[in-house]
Amino acid sequence: DALEELIKNNKFKHLSNYEIINISGVENEKNFKDTQAVQAKIKKCESENVKTITLTVNRMLTGSTVPEWDTMLYLKDTASPQEYDQAIFRLQNQYIKVFKEPSGDVVKFNMKPQTLLVDFNPNRMFQMQEHKSQIYNVNTDKNGNSLLEERIRKELEISPIVVLHHNKIVQIQPTDILDAVRKYSSSRSVFDEATTISIDLALLDIEAIKAEIERQNKISS
Repeated sequence: DALEELIKNNKFKHLSNYEIINISGVENEKNFKDTQAVQAKIKKCESENVKTITLTVNRMLTGSTVPEWDTMLYLKDTASPQEYDQAIFRLQNQYIKVFKEPSGDVVKFNMKPQTLLVDFNPNRMFQMQEHKSQIYNVNTDKNGNSLLEERIRKELEISPIVVLHHNKIVQIQPTDILDAVRKYSSSRSVFDEATTISIDLALLDIEAIKAEIERQNKISS
């Protein structure tokens, strides 16, 4: 709700031309109960030649598809590669419109030939990419920095990362990611690393796991 008000009440260049669809607002969860409701709103705006911005906090970022979404500004400070990937997948679904010519010919038009995820924290993006590649290699019994670099290279071929560097757009290479992660990790303490580990809090509902966690000493104790 705060971001919606910020956009509406300030004269941001270009953003004032967009209709705000807030699907996570205090009242709006009732208005947008599912992706069909969101799509209906977007389609209505499209028919009126109005662009839209959808605001969400966690809602419809896993297991949901809104084909019209083509760009995402990622503002959540997550430490989970899986959560990051799920958000990216929301963008990668095709959005095809079918037009029929008077002659009877059918034309299929790709409404989003490319998708963009914008992250204002490049270090986090590098960490997510490195961590994701590590998980893949572990699951396929492939270890070592050379194989990690190769895996990152393959993923960057599918989803390139570009950054603004000295006022120029530069495409990131695997070595850039590994160097950034090494530099970042060298300044981190054990406590820092421990507090960024992704945790499934639902595990605490299992008494045996909860008891084992509580039995452990605190870091630095």
